[in-house]
Amino acid sequence: MRNLRFAWPALAALPLALAACPSEPTGGADTPPQPTGAPSVSASASASASASAEPAAKKPTFENPGGMWLPEQMPAHEATLKSLGLQIDPAALAKVDSPTLGAVVSLGGCTGSFVSPEGLIVTNHHCVTGYLGFASGKDKKNYAESGVLAKTQAEEVWGGPSGRIFVTQQIKDVTAEMRAGIDAIKDDTKRLREVEKHAKSLIAACEKDRPEVRCSVLPFFGTGQYRLVEQLELKDVRLVYVPPEGVGDYGGEIDNWRWPRHGGDFSFLRVYTGKDGKPAANDASNVPYKPKFHLPFASSALRAGDMVMVAGYPAQTSRLKTAAEVEEAISWGFPKRIESFKAFIPLLESFAAKSEELKIKTSTQIQGFSNGLIKMQGIVEGFGKGARLEERKKADADLAAFIDGDPTRKAQWGGAISAIGDRLAEVRTHRGHDAAVREILGTPRMLGQAMAIVRLAEERAKPDAERHPDFQERTYRRYADATATFQNYYDVEVEKALLNLAMARTHHGGSENWPKFALAFVGKVTEADRQKRIAALYDKTKLGDVELRKKLINTAKIADLKKLKDPLIDFALAARPVQKEVIEREEAYAGAMLLLAPKYADALRAFAKSKGKGDLAPDANG
Repeated sequence: MRNLRFAWPALAALPLALAACPSEPTGGADTPPQPTGAPSVSASASASASASAEPAAKKPTFENPGGMWLPEQMPAHEATLKSLGLQIDPAALAKVDSPTLGAVVSLGGCTGSFVSPEGLIVTNHHCVTGYLGFASGKDKKNYAESGVLAKTQAEEVWGGPSGRIFVTQQIKDVTAEMRAGIDAIKDDTKRLREVEKHAKSLIAACEKDRPEVRCSVLPFFGTGQYRLVEQLELKDVRLVYVPPEGVGDYGGEIDNWRWPRHGGDFSFLRVYTGKDGKPAANDASNVPYKPKFHLPFASSALRAGDMVMVAGYPAQTSRLKTAAEVEEAISWGFPKRIESFKAFIPLLESFAAKSEELKIKTSTQIQGFSNGLIKMQGIVEGFGKGARLEERKKADADLAAFIDGDPTRKAQWGGAISAIGDRLAEVRTHRGHDAAVREILGTPRMLGQAMAIVRLAEERAKPDAERHPDFQERTYRRYADATATFQNYYDVEVEKALLNLAMARTHHGGSENWPKFALAFVGKVTEADRQKRIAALYDKTKLGDVELRKKLINTAKIADLKKLKDPLIDFALAARPVQKEVIEREEAYAGAMLLLAPKYADALRAFAKSKGKGDLAPDANG
């Protein structure tokens, strides 16, 4: 399967898959598609651990429990793992700095593994498309089509300022600190703010006086548990070998999300540091990073019946969602996104067909939309077969009966399932409008840049500790690097067309769903006039200047943006109050789930144990 590569690293703990698992529904009703599953690595831990073992006389029986398991959960599976032939001590798999797991790294949306002492990383072909797009725009050469072959380190191709490799150094349980006092808070949004405050404090302490470290706090089991994840952030990533598109993406979307795939879905990167061995931005004087561990090559081939594990950073699964949440996604959220993808992909492809330059500039957006389309179509189709949704509903009914069957359980978890359904009903009253806001503001990428600049300026008026976690000073470098990377993808005519189609599509969905800023901008004009007004936004904006965007990201205040008199910034300023309303509704829902989702997850775990199934894996989260 192919996953998306994101500009912003999704820093996370290191889930482990005991075996290959089927894809699960992901995301909320209108969130961007998130990848599921961890890409395999060619020099896997299983190969070095079990290839030399004699094949068992009798194949052991094994029922895969499914899910992405945390390292700390591995010792509980010791008997099963050993019966399947694992020769590594399961206790070692609980340590992220062990020789095996210490070699497995995050690319901020994909998984890779160190395979040499000179910073060489093997990953998937689809995980380097962002690097290929940046390099192609910089060098005016379609690396995605031709591939990359660097015969020396001097010939390696820089992947751009957004490139990151994250080496996990520590995972710490911070559940008590994160959930302290939140059960007593009645207001949902205030409850979320309290959790954010706890997270910011933990992250600030973790990163203090350590600029090379990136820390994050990740929720598990429906926010019932939290882990503080400490990672080394490496910033100079270069392409070493990427097969041509005809090999790396052989089969294209026909093969995508299907098994078996026939593409040569692998690539090699190398990560660099300053001469002092510390993380540094791209520079000709940098030297290859010396990883503490790298995976050795297997001494012999894998054989039928050998055990295989996958270690990595799967982005998002939704195995622990209620039937109501699943139904909302497959009956409305995913179909809405499918409809959107089907509209925008042909538009982008029409530009890609015009020139080699436009083919490069539209490549990552086309691939992202196409990936999301085929995945979501598969999920909706899968749930339409074999009464899977009805099975989920029955499972929730059985769980509710289990909860109600004991006074203690009822006191702990009673009403959680129905309460989640009630909150979803509230979401439905605004979902059409909110989806329109997301599509208009999220599809044209330069408009997205403008919205980020406005939000950063808005947050800058607050003390740093009081800002939203995504807009603190520690994030400025990421926004600046991302906007520099985006420059190589920017085409003004593509942007105009994307905004025009988003406006037209959302208006056709009914004026009652059209946001106020859109009505004010082009509410009563003809389609031709709408196109003229959109063209004027982009023809007169100064945001095409990447250095100006960087300056605004790093220093602008709202007063500065108003004085700029830039049409695209002015549009973003007008849109911000409506976007804020949408976010506030999302935050209120998230705050409610801080109480309800852990109850549901805890009840699920207790129910599974009562059936002799042992513990559950948490949902993957990056």
